[in-house]
Amino acid sequence: MPDPAPLALDEEILEAVGSALETGNVITVAYVDADGWAHLSRRGTTQVLDDRTLALWVRKRDEGLAASIPERPEVTLQYFDLAQRGVVYTFYGHARVADTPEVVEQVWNGSPEREQLQDPDRGGVAVVVDLVRVVAQGRRPERNFVMQR
Repeated sequence: MPDPAPLALDEEILEAVGSALETGNVITVAYVDADGWAHLSRRGTTQVLDDRTLALWVRKRDEGLAASIPERPEVTLQYFDLAQRGVVYTFYGHARVADTPEVVEQVWNGSPEREQLQDPDRGGVAVVVDLVRVVAQGRRPERNFVMQR
């Protein structure tokens, strides 16, 4: 693996994350709960906010991922598509609950309609993940890389 490059999500990653739900490559999020157990959760609302930030809508504000963030904000997200793109992207970052109405609205609006229908009263929260490291591994050696802040 080459030395880490500066972290900046490129167009290929933006497209992969943006189409993950439609292509059946829903992104998996890993976090640790209050009892110290790791959890894996598939998230159809994962989206790119900018070239160093991901976001997702979390339906349960007082349980699971959202509840773990204040004490354990470290999360790992993984996009896995060896069939079509031939790549696995692993994103490492620090999660936080969005605190501005503009970001909450952006994440909600960026969520697929079928995901929004799972939270019709909008009782959830927008979670922002500030990325610190991205690793790409796959069939194309030129696309194997590490990006880091």
